[in-house]
Amino acid sequence: MYMKGYIMKNTASKSHALMAALTLGCAAAVCFAGTAQKWDALPKAVQEAVVAHGGTAGMSVDKEDGEKINGLDVYEASVKDAKGAVSDLVITSDGKLVETKKDAAADAAAEREARAVEVLKGVKFSHPTQITNPYLPLSELKQDIILGSEGGKKTRVERTIKPEIKRTFKIGEQWVESLAFEDRAWVEGALEEVAIDYFAQDDNGTVYYLGEDVDEYKDGKIINHDGTWALGRDTVVPGVLFPAKPVVGMKFASEDVSAEISESDEVLSLNETVTVPAGTYKNCVKIKESLGDGTTEYKYYAPGVGVVREVPPDGDELLISHNGSKPVGTMPAPATAPATRAAGSADTGTAAMASKAAPTYEEVKGWIEAYKAAHPGRGGKDWDINAKTPAQLAADPDAQKLLALCGKNARPVIPMLAWEYGGGDHPWIKPEAAALVYVVYIPTKEKSENWQYDKAKDHVTADVYVLFPEKNPGKDKEGRDQVASCIGDDSNFEILVDTASLSDGKDAGLNLSEASTELRLILPDGKKVHLFDGK
Repeated sequence: MYMKGYIMKNTASKSHALMAALTLGCAAAVCFAGTAQKWDALPKAVQEAVVAHGGTAGMSVDKEDGEKINGLDVYEASVKDAKGAVSDLVITSDGKLVETKKDAAADAAAEREARAVEVLKGVKFSHPTQITNPYLPLSELKQDIILGSEGGKKTRVERTIKPEIKRTFKIGEQWVESLAFEDRAWVEGALEEVAIDYFAQDDNGTVYYLGEDVDEYKDGKIINHDGTWALGRDTVVPGVLFPAKPVVGMKFASEDVSAEISESDEVLSLNETVTVPAGTYKNCVKIKESLGDGTTEYKYYAPGVGVVREVPPDGDELLISHNGSKPVGTMPAPATAPATRAAGSADTGTAAMASKAAPTYEEVKGWIEAYKAAHPGRGGKDWDINAKTPAQLAADPDAQKLLALCGKNARPVIPMLAWEYGGGDHPWIKPEAAALVYVVYIPTKEKSENWQYDKAKDHVTADVYVLFPEKNPGKDKEGRDQVASCIGDDSNFEILVDTASLSDGKDAGLNLSEASTELRLILPDGKKVHLFDGK
């Protein structure tokens, strides 16, 4: 599906249409079920008719079960013409040729065999999993996230490398190892498809698409595997996902499996400039994709990155994160997902920060572990960066680096470092079961989209999101359960509540010491759900 899992096709109706076409085909021609016969057992007249119309002596011929034409037994033999096209001869026992039927499936298979020979001419795979094509460097891709809309519905696709999945394919006469990626696609916040895609690169730099394993979902349950295909099982033609040296006008097929699973591509431009939330990219390649269902889409490939924009007929999907280039989980609204900024710098908004690389999950985890080891004071209370005074933070560049994981008016709550004060006075319980970092919005003088205070009710409403949602232990849960299922202990919610009223709001000129608080969780698709009520 290569980053188009959110484009949900009506495969069930296609199957019905295909069956209807097959039924109509049989109604318009003689269609029988037969039993293979030995050549010597065939009537001599049938043998002579088969040979006279392109067959060979000794070939397999079927006798049609229980069928007769004008009272005579019926035989069927498949023959090829000089161009390799396959036909079925329908012959009665007296040697009369009743009909010559074109075998569309066999013809299609023969055509694919011819295309496979052409595609693989002179191709070698010495290091197939080292995918370094300048416009599709998959070996360097850890995760891409694309958000947008299609058909008026919000879409999200997460594409993640899966090095633990090993699968080999026979390409021509070679057995080739593939590089696997997982695509997870959501529509309006509901998981609709998960696919494992398989790729390889030849020695010239062309990237091939070798198949996909598809699970389609409804209401959290797998309902079918429509769209699944594999080279060697369903087709002999590997898809050309991206050519080694694209030129304007070049045409290729990224999927050549069946009428339903097919895609032909054409290079339209080599010098597009594309601006998306993840950055501005120059010299992008624009590809036109013609799909099996008759629709047309466009993709933009950026040098050193890969796909940065996709344009289906009624939507637009944009890259918001490449290899953790910015915190995600609350997109597309920029106000709810501030970009990572350098320690001590002003928050200038997502547009200005889009091109700055954010640390990866592994890097942040390393910072946290190092900070914990270096600050064991007061029985571990010195771990908590949110409990430090401005003077202490100014003298602690490592704490500043962790605080910089958030944008303006937000603080990171890090289970490995966080403490609850004023009540039970304890560290975060079971941090190993929680997400690595939660981001909590803190008091502001004016109401914002993410933090409000109702003075009459002495009530705070604050938003929370998971910094690395793809690593959240509860990522497969729905709604508030994405956090609640891995919070470790209910008292840990109080740490989030305390952060939402940081320093009782004194920095914002408020007194929130007795305020009640509602926390709202921002889900990865941007929706907000109730998370917790407390003080």
